[in-house]
Amino acid sequence: MNVNTTERESRENKIFILITSLIIIICLIFFDRAVVKAIGHDMPFIFFYLIPVGMTSWYIGRKTGICISILSGAALFATGYKIGIDHTMIFFYVWSGAAGVIFCSAFAVILSALRREIRTERQFAMEDFLTKASNSRAFYNYAAIEINRIKRYNKPLTIAYLDIDNFKKINDAKGHLEGDKLLMVTAAFLRANIRATDAVARLGGDEFAILLPEMPPEPAIPFMEHLLRILRVEIGKYKWPVTFSTGVVTFMNPPLSVHYMLKAADALMYEVKKSGKNNIKYKVQHL
Repeated sequence: MNVNTTERESRENKIFILITSLIIIICLIFFDRAVVKAIGHDMPFIFFYLIPVGMTSWYIGRKTGICISILSGAALFATGYKIGIDHTMIFFYVWSGAAGVIFCSAFAVILSALRREIRTERQFAMEDFLTKASNSRAFYNYAAIEINRIKRYNKPLTIAYLDIDNFKKINDAKGHLEGDKLLMVTAAFLRANIRATDAVARLGGDEFAILLPEMPPEPAIPFMEHLLRILRVEIGKYKWPVTFSTGVVTFMNPPLSVHYMLKAADALMYEVKKSGKNNIKYKVQHL
């Protein structure tokens, strides 16, 4: 699924939630009027308006939630004034509507803040704190999903395991801050130059994994060669004396597990290390 498709689905979901919320408000207006006519006095329907306010605040955002809060307050005022027996009590109806706006808006602000906090915590839990690439936990989750998906659709799956050669020399000669900068530049560059459906993760230290779903060996080889070639050019701008050893494995059949997949690519990367570093080794695996 590409970024445009994801954004379109998200927009469609938000529109659906907004329309549903408006329908709920309209239904509440008619139901409120029916109840008052039946029993002769108003009921605390303000709590029912928290349903559309909560839906829009949680799934769309604070501004939309506040707009729905204002609409809910207007509905409370209009309903009370329309069916009120004594219209000289207009102050009471105005106060009822204003209180509804304040109460619902406060609820919208609190709920959207809670949603934002949960999203932030979830992002930190799945993101490497230094490079902002995915961490190993997020990578394992995504890779497991892709393995299950290719089982269903019989598609290939390519993984690249990348290690920065001579990384320790950067830390020893220029300090850990310079080493951290190298990691951040590498991660940012990899993330910016892969497909929307691919994933980059820092697995620890100076090792990165790149998952390339549905990529057969024919395009995988030139893709990785091009990616590493332009990565070397980018790293060269900073005068860092490092290179990259990479193992790339394409699974034509679903791998047994994420661990098995990573182990195969890692072993291939170490073969590159032993044979002189700064190279790529490829393997096509049929299980």
